Amino acid sequence: MRRTRFVIALALMASAPAIQLAGQSSLRPTQARTQAIPRMPDGRPDLQGMWTNVTITRLERPAEFGDKLVLSDQEASAYEKEFLKTNDKDRRDGGSRADVERAYNAFFWDSGTELARVNGQKRTSLIVDPADGRIPALTPEAQKRIPSPRPAWGSAVVGPDDPENAPPFGLYDNPEERPLPERCLLAFGSSSGPPMLPIAYNNHYQIVQTPGYVMILVEMVHDVRIIPTDGRAHGQTRRWLGDSVGRWEGDTFVVDTINFKPQVSFSGSS
Repeated sequence: MRRTRFVIALALMASAPAIQLAGQSSLRPTQARTQAIPRMPDGRPDLQGMWTNVTITRLERPAEFGDKLVLSDQEASAYEKEFLKTNDKDRRDGGSRADVERAYNAFFWDSGTELARVNGQKRTSLIVDPADGRIPALTPEAQKRIPSPRPAWGSAVVGPDDPENAPPFGLYDNPEERPLPERCLLAFGSSSGPPMLPIAYNNHYQIVQTPGYVMILVEMVHDVRIIPTDGRAHGQTRRWLGDSVGRWEGDTFVVDTINFKPQVSFSGSS
């Protein structure tokens, strides 16, 4: 099967030091580049601390930006103001349905207030390659792999014998049919990763580092990725978050993950 490629910048928490070091969020980009990298006793960069990847920059670029990856500060400020106005959860207009859908107010959500800034530039998408900032379309072979769509969460399935009394949740009647995030087997969206992407709320991470491991604790659903860095090979056990091993390439921490459970996929991947 033909394989397609796209590159995500900023979203992977394990690679965040390439953009910003722990405790340097208030530094200007030029200051961050000249600041000495904090290091562990073994000389490796110290990734430990509390991190967040909250941002209103989406994974895929909004169509209005086309191939434009970077915005000026003025353009970014105008976009951010309009985004926050449009997505204000404290608004009371729109009727009763909109009011119910905004039951969680703006304080509850944690979607951020600014576009992501990488190397001093405001970005329109986390994907930087292809140029349009969007995930390439699935190949015909990949499309055949995806099962038929199931009814949306809460939608009715009308039965041929008793349509008026069809179950309100259709094929989601049994616990094993409920979505994985709802059953707390996997974080909502893709905040546990990989890739570790920003979601609507609970976007914090805690990283703990030892000479042989790096641990990433995910706020959402309290998922934990334990990444050996001692040179061992991958295990054979399939896991919800896959089987990760890490290695250092200079000051860059590289994580390779395989052996996901078959129920887990990213954007229709195998």
